[in-house]
Amino acid sequence: MKLPSLLTLWNGFRNVLVRFPIQSIIVLLATGLWLATTYAPKESNQEPMEKMIILCNLAFTLSLSANLFCESRKYTSSKSLIIQVAVLLPAAMLYVFLEPFRLTSDTIRMVLSLLAGHLFVSVSFWSNRLSVLPFWHFNKALFLRFLTGILFSMILYAGISIALFSIQTLFDYRFHGDIFFRLFIVVSVGFNSIFFLAGIPGLPGGDVRSPLLETSYPKILKIFTQYVLIPLLTIYFGILFVYELKIAFSLQLPKGTVSYLVLGYSVFGILSYLLIYPLKDGEGNGWIRYFSKLFFWLMIPLLILLFIAIIVRVVDYGLTEKRYLIFATAIWLSAVSIYFSLWRHPRLEWIPFSLLVVLLVSIAGPQSASNLSRMSQQARLDKVLSSSDKGSERQKESIVRYLVDFHGFRTLQPYTERNLSEIEAAILREPQIKRWQARQQIRDSAFHLLHVDAGDVPSQMIHVSSQEKFINPEGFSFVYWLEYPGNEVMKEDIGTIRIKSYHSQLVITFPDQDSIELDLTDLASEMQKRYNDPAEKKTFRRKGENSDYSVPQAWLTIKASSKLHAAELRLQQLSFSAGDTAQIENQLFTRGFLLIK
Repeated sequence: MKLPSLLTLWNGFRNVLVRFPIQSIIVLLATGLWLATTYAPKESNQEPMEKMIILCNLAFTLSLSANLFCESRKYTSSKSLIIQVAVLLPAAMLYVFLEPFRLTSDTIRMVLSLLAGHLFVSVSFWSNRLSVLPFWHFNKALFLRFLTGILFSMILYAGISIALFSIQTLFDYRFHGDIFFRLFIVVSVGFNSIFFLAGIPGLPGGDVRSPLLETSYPKILKIFTQYVLIPLLTIYFGILFVYELKIAFSLQLPKGTVSYLVLGYSVFGILSYLLIYPLKDGEGNGWIRYFSKLFFWLMIPLLILLFIAIIVRVVDYGLTEKRYLIFATAIWLSAVSIYFSLWRHPRLEWIPFSLLVVLLVSIAGPQSASNLSRMSQQARLDKVLSSSDKGSERQKESIVRYLVDFHGFRTLQPYTERNLSEIEAAILREPQIKRWQARQQIRDSAFHLLHVDAGDVPSQMIHVSSQEKFINPEGFSFVYWLEYPGNEVMKEDIGTIRIKSYHSQLVITFPDQDSIELDLTDLASEMQKRYNDPAEKKTFRRKGENSDYSVPQAWLTIKASSKLHAAELRLQQLSFSAGDTAQIENQLFTRGFLLIK
């Protein structure tokens, strides 16, 4: 086999630039932006750039699908260019309106948008002038080119990495910066994308720069499907069918995890059907034709199991994005199974087109997964807020946590008179605050404002220290350094002074049997309230990148006295849970000076 010359490689690269100019620019932009993040200071805000990098993927697939659509219909270059630029608008809108690093619901929307973009590429070649087989071969070419690109990129990255490592080892030369990660970016985004574009076939009689559409069936696909996928599917179906009989005879409801098992079986089954589609009518392939028809009939009892499992969860716990998508997928699978079971000559392209519609419906609009899930959980919160039983308390915590994490702090505005937008803005404006810290503070503020007990759910630990480091012992006889929890024995001229920690109390016992108790719970609870109160929170001065703050010494001082003695605890450091009020005494750590007279 002849190795390609440099001229051949250059001509291939030039053809990609001419045939896919918009996509090449997007690849260059994504590669440059990702490389730029490796040079940016660690404390800088990378979210806008990271979001743009992710949306470059959507822009790439949308513009590529528009390019292929125009090419298959032989539009002029100017008309094709206008359409390709116009389809970039959804990616720009998502950049403006979505906050995927702050709201989980927006992250799901972005993932669904990326999947929809890939499906647009899949269906872009379709035309009612063509039969089903060219459409299948086109998608086969994309699929194999994608896998080949991943394989070649891995080999290229490994080869260059070994070469760079050899230079470092043999010549004692050290590359500056994260050279291996930057190499990964260039290969995985730059090389892999250009390589993929170079192998996209075109219609016969179309662009002369495009590779011809290969219509032969790869034997390796038949072997893989016949001897790997279909046997695994048979085992998978047997397990699920026996489980379905078990719950039918025992009259039990199915477990929630069965939803994922049925969906996994469906995905592999439809993938197998798609891979062997051209062979189902060939001679000697009766088993393939039998499987193609039987598979969709066998899906029906499993889909019944899937519907029961998801409906039970929705009735008990309301709708969430995950349950919405499972339910929508179940409806789609039912429609596909009925169509391919009853129609004599079903159209293959119905699968990607219908799935694309399901994704678009789920992404935006009043019927979207995000909107219906938010409304469902808000309705549940309305019901449980007025209840005080233990089960309702757990539901309150779960619903509030979901609404804050998935849809934002402001979704709780109907339940409080405080301005949540101002509270959230104040938290996000804190210097050097990290993404996870901001989310935890917003969540703890929500629990505090709605009087929701977070129970045993782990919460953020806050560390505060005194703004005053000078200790004036005037008026006191003794000064000790203490760490709580812990016990101390001090031998002085007056005798032995014992200090014991018991739960959240310090008990000081004097030689004359007099004693003083210092309770730390009230101080920590008051500090917790101040931390969760936006007005008081302004007094907290952030120290460094973690949840470290400095506060006035008066906030960290406890005084107590007896008939004979007096004590004052001036804490230098205090650590407490930001949101767990009930268990604060078990999550309390202090250190400071104890003054006694």
